[in-house]
Amino acid sequence: MGCKTENVSFIASSLSQFLEKPTAEHVASFKRVLQYFQGTKQEVLVLGGKGLDGAIMDICDLDWGSNFNGKSFSVYGLIYGGLIAWKTKKKPTVALSTTEAELKAMTELLQDIIWVKRLMINFKLHSTIKIHCDNQGAIALCQNPLYHHQIRHINIQVSWLWDVIDNEGVDLAYISTNEMWADILTKGLGRIKNMD
Repeated sequence: MGCKTENVSFIASSLSQFLEKPTAEHVASFKRVLQYFQGTKQEVLVLGGKGLDGAIMDICDLDWGSNFNGKSFSVYGLIYGGLIAWKTKKKPTVALSTTEAELKAMTELLQDIIWVKRLMINFKLHSTIKIHCDNQGAIALCQNPLYHHQIRHINIQVSWLWDVIDNEGVDLAYISTNEMWADILTKGLGRIKNMD
């Protein structure tokens, strides 16, 4: 299966920051992206998969603090029998920890998922929501609706997450970083990891 646009999502987002004043290095990177498209033009995104089990599965990841200004890139993918949507976005603010960054990314993800779930209900397609996350701290905070001193500056956001998780029946599941396919959307990967 080839997914050209998801494979270059991160690099396209990164290069777009330098559109006004690109350097020779940026132009060379852009040319490599074009070469990649030329070499993979026969590959396509395949929708479908192992069947629809009634669950909207989602994966959420980020590259906390790796940008030159400390802002993270977050990503999510929506899976319903196959990848149906994905989004890579540079965060507008700096997160103080990976857990905070994951919680912010999860908030954005759930806002979009709720919209998709309600759209599906209009088409008589009922589904559950399962989110895969590689940050155990974020999962623990979402599953334990108690006030935590460390998150007081994002308490409203976390309270919203608690409400949505409870009211929408969201299932949070841990996935190891090594199994997190969303890395391809948040960071440049080596040739071997990219081919896996």
